[in-house]
Amino acid sequence: MSWFQRYRKYRQLVKEIVFTADELEYVESVIEDISPEFARLQKEYLEKRNIKLETQECTPSQPIAPDTAPVPRDKSRLDSKENKHFSKMYKMIAKQIHPDKLANQPRTPEVIEKEEMFKTATTAYRANDWPKFLEVAEKLTIRPLNLCGLLEEIPKETKKLKQKQQDLKATFGWQLYECNGDERCKEQVIAKAMKQIYNI
Repeated sequence: MSWFQRYRKYRQLVKEIVFTADELEYVESVIEDISPEFARLQKEYLEKRNIKLETQECTPSQPIAPDTAPVPRDKSRLDSKENKHFSKMYKMIAKQIHPDKLANQPRTPEVIEKEEMFKTATTAYRANDWPKFLEVAEKLTIRPLNLCGLLEEIPKETKKLKQKQQDLKATFGWQLYECNGDERCKEQVIAKAMKQIYNI
């Protein structure tokens, strides 16, 4: 495979990981936003049946629904041996848009956008949030030096993000969201959740 073909493949993989990360972020935000409604419906369900949770025991075999608590953000991490490569990419980004390079320029929308991009790249680099980091690099048309390593690692990370998304879509919070206002559907989800969590 020629360098140009590898580079095209790399760009395709970057688009895929960025899209997958955006989708995952959307699913996480939906579950977080629907948590208060989940808690309200759970309370109503228990009140209607005159059930007090203090009297119920939740055995270890009954998992607590992850959507009743804030969803932890698990940033995508590439293999540590690749960090050296990302360090080179970060230097290339800084060479183009470091705030010191822009300090003497008028505060145009373009300059402000570059400053924001640099902040995003720096935050993503420090957090090992490679989808966001790669997105900035792609916008600046940074051409990585070690394409072969990235062609192996990016699909692995995309697969992890897709798996996390699947796991979140199996939660009661996501099922409640998918009811789209259908009250009967919501009741069924809450009943199923109460059965699984508290066996009631």
